[in-house]
Amino acid sequence: MPLIEQDIFRIFEATRAITSTLRLSELLETVMRLGSEVVRAEASSLLLVDPATGELYFDIALGEKGGALQQVRLKKGEGIAGWVATNMKPAVVNDVAGDSRWTQRGDQTSQFKTKAILAVPMVVHDKLVGVMEAINRSDGSPFTESDAQILEAFAAQAAVAIENARLFESVRQEKEKMSTILGEMSEGAVLLEPSGRIVLANPSARNLIDRQDLEGVLWTDVERFFEVKPSWEDIRSSLGGAGGIELTRKTPPSLILAGVINQICNDRGEITGYLAVFSNVTEERREAQMKKNFLALVSHKLKTPLVAIRGFTPMLLEKPEELTSFQKTAIETIERNSQQLSSLVEKLVWFSALEGDTIELTTKSYTVSSVLDTALSELAPLLRMIEADIQRDDSLNMLPPVQVDKIWMKEVFRNLVENAIKFNPNAPRRLRISGKHQDGRVEIAFADNGPGIPSEERGKIFQKFYQIEGHFTGQVQGMGLGLALVKRVVEEHGGQVRVDSTLGQGSTFTVSLPTAG
Repeated sequence: MPLIEQDIFRIFEATRAITSTLRLSELLETVMRLGSEVVRAEASSLLLVDPATGELYFDIALGEKGGALQQVRLKKGEGIAGWVATNMKPAVVNDVAGDSRWTQRGDQTSQFKTKAILAVPMVVHDKLVGVMEAINRSDGSPFTESDAQILEAFAAQAAVAIENARLFESVRQEKEKMSTILGEMSEGAVLLEPSGRIVLANPSARNLIDRQDLEGVLWTDVERFFEVKPSWEDIRSSLGGAGGIELTRKTPPSLILAGVINQICNDRGEITGYLAVFSNVTEERREAQMKKNFLALVSHKLKTPLVAIRGFTPMLLEKPEELTSFQKTAIETIERNSQQLSSLVEKLVWFSALEGDTIELTTKSYTVSSVLDTALSELAPLLRMIEADIQRDDSLNMLPPVQVDKIWMKEVFRNLVENAIKFNPNAPRRLRISGKHQDGRVEIAFADNGPGIPSEERGKIFQKFYQIEGHFTGQVQGMGLGLALVKRVVEEHGGQVRVDSTLGQGSTFTVSLPTAG
């Protein structure tokens, strides 16, 4: 065959060989071996670019002394390889001793005698990957421009293969990391295709769902054994990026899995998959139900005797002239403490109703003023007794109606007023209630002159049964249910509640609700 056909055939065979593997180390050795063969050189070397420094380093070198070259690093522009990298052009140097660009560091390290070098850049999408060198023709003849064209053509294919292998290696390493992380998770994790087919499930997920062959299974098959909320159809039609998910086994024994499911999107915003992470919450739900039952039982058992106590104590005080001073003080103490206990039981009753997954609301359009006035009316005896100064701002009368359950929202306002006054040791105890309307929502602010709330406590005060230490609240006893009730009811109405506070100056609780209609 003519020479040009032989050259093309060698390049074709070499290219086919380097595209047959994606293992980087194996690929680099293949590239070096074939780099020598395509131009019939004694040795060859491959210098890759260090992205951090821009230096060239000998990743691999072949030949009798080639391995020693791996210790050498060339600075930008150093040596013939550095010139090729800087100028992105091939270099044919058949007498290196007479070339000013030549550096002997490679020969000194490898004890190899370099006479001629053919060096070409390795470029992918205008990005320099490295420099390929062929050293000394095997037959002693000089390198030619034709050799440069052959090696340059081979180097271009090798550069693409190296970048592909690097990408594959990066993906493989990331997959190993992900597999390690998922394997060590106690939570179940499932990766799904947009179609709902499970492509990856960690050991915890397989154990929780009690199926070891989850990979390849459709999520709808899981729904055959679990009641899943939301359903797969609801998940696919959802526009949100993430949401809660719950799986309840349909057959005994009881098993409840709960967590989140997230959409995975590409740069164009297209959904490429879903990731569901969940854990076993069966015991937590069972304990929550037990607490709910306990609260309901305690509140009921306490309420019955309290009715009798609160009914008879006023009757005993109807004729104070017939009572001794001690008897009168004792009965008044009983009445006062029974009122406090009755208030606590009432909160327990309300909170027992809150412990369910949802609250049954009967909403109508009401003015904020009418709901607030009902709450203040119920608290009137307490407010008079402690001489509280309630300042009701005229802005409340200007607010548009809100769509609320009046009974529940009255409890919200009542708890906020009661907390602001009861836990304020300052005298006089002041509370200013104001409102504003903005962007389709109304905000009702309850600003007191109390001791304020420490910053580290503000994230906890809405938790059930949580109370700030007594020296901030004047040693007033409570159960820590009021603000938990406020938060739950407001959120059930599509609203939010927030607190702003400064130590020594007071706190402001703000309820935000959507307007009616």
